[in-house]
Amino acid sequence: MKKLLLTAVLAFGIGYTSQAQNVAINTDGIVADNSAILDVKASNKGVLVPRMLDTDKTGITNPATGLIIYQTNGTAGFYYNAGTPALPSWIRLNDGVTSIANGGTGATTQAGARTNLGLGTLATASTVTTAEITDGTIATTDIANNAVTVAKLPTGATGTTFLRGDGTWQTPASGGSTSPLYGDGSAGALNITTNTDWSTTPPSSFNVQYSSINVASGITFTVPSGTKLRSNGIVTISGTITVLGSETSKLFPSDRGIIARNAASTGAAFAVGAFQTTLMSLINIPPYAGSQGGYSTVGDQNYAGFGGGSFAIYANGTITIGGTINANGGNAFSGSSVANSSINGSGGGGGGLVVLVSKQSITNTGTIAAKGGNGSNGIIGTTSTRPGGGGGGGGIIILASPINTAGTANVNGGNAGANSTAGTATSSSGGSGGACGGNGGSAGIGLTPAQPTTPVAGSSGILKTITVTNPENLY
Repeated sequence: MKKLLLTAVLAFGIGYTSQAQNVAINTDGIVADNSAILDVKASNKGVLVPRMLDTDKTGITNPATGLIIYQTNGTAGFYYNAGTPALPSWIRLNDGVTSIANGGTGATTQAGARTNLGLGTLATASTVTTAEITDGTIATTDIANNAVTVAKLPTGATGTTFLRGDGTWQTPASGGSTSPLYGDGSAGALNITTNTDWSTTPPSSFNVQYSSINVASGITFTVPSGTKLRSNGIVTISGTITVLGSETSKLFPSDRGIIARNAASTGAAFAVGAFQTTLMSLINIPPYAGSQGGYSTVGDQNYAGFGGGSFAIYANGTITIGGTINANGGNAFSGSSVANSSINGSGGGGGGLVVLVSKQSITNTGTIAAKGGNGSNGIIGTTSTRPGGGGGGGGIIILASPINTAGTANVNGGNAGANSTAGTATSSSGGSGGACGGNGGSAGIGLTPAQPTTPVAGSSGILKTITVTNPENLY
């Protein structure tokens, strides 16, 4: 064999050196390395192993373990027998690199893949590289000194997952914002499944940062004016939310509330609604909204309509309303403790304020109402004609989200009361309407010697839908 090899290499002008069982083929005459049975050296030539088709490869009888060939068809490349002569297993050489993520041959875990490559386990956190992380996690057992102190990203993490100050990760529920406007969900889920009145039994913790909110169908959830509910998840209103207004009182002039520009009084002195430019400041709702109607002193048991209350929901998830949200102004009442007394009508209260903000969408298939209250009628006792009260102005409804479906949203003004004109004598004026988004209506005005002027209904309020990607920035 050596003679044949020597003849071949001499024919090509290549040096051949044989020493015991070591053979060197080179151009510089250096003997073979002691550890190599064959030591081939060249600066401009390579070594060709047998080239064959895949069928030729699999046709080799009893291929030795470690036998190498070059396959020319199919997935071409260098293949070696990783099995035994009896049970060959042909592996393409670079497959051993690309399959590390799956553990490599004979391995089902990341640790197994590292063992196959001779890498062992990670010694310190500083040795962790992106290439060594195959599944997006770092196991504690891979880090000898447990140097990673921040918890790994949780299953289901999204692009909005954020790191809390306590070293844990949090993903906003059903939403996409970390804004404190939507709360942190720390109060858990709010499920209203029985009639509930927060004006008498509010939450003991005063924590209204819920993970989700649900008001069941057929249930009434009563809340005081100024209530703000925050949800880090979805909100579903299938029942009724009733927002209480300001307290009714016998004031002259009446309380102007928070939003109206002036207080209602009598006659033509009705309350005036908010400017449109004021709306942006109302995303952060005030404690009260509509103003009370004007009160008439003619009739010792008269009551003007109360001003509608304010209410808001801020949700990181969707808001779906199939039920009702009511924040209406109160109706006025005419009455006297003295029989056959003449009574002037009082004014209806201005409608309330409802603000709904969602990071995802708002869909209303039910009813949202912030209507003005009705004025009360004038009642004749003996001979004097009596004027009716003015209607309350409609309230304000604001919806702010990327997708708004307002559905039935009612901000109508209240009806005016009626004059009692059966008498002949003149009278004083009735109470005018309160306001919020719309103006209150003027009351019937007593004239001499004519009949009172006709009372006026309140004007419609404001429905505002704001299509915005980041509604929390409006707060």
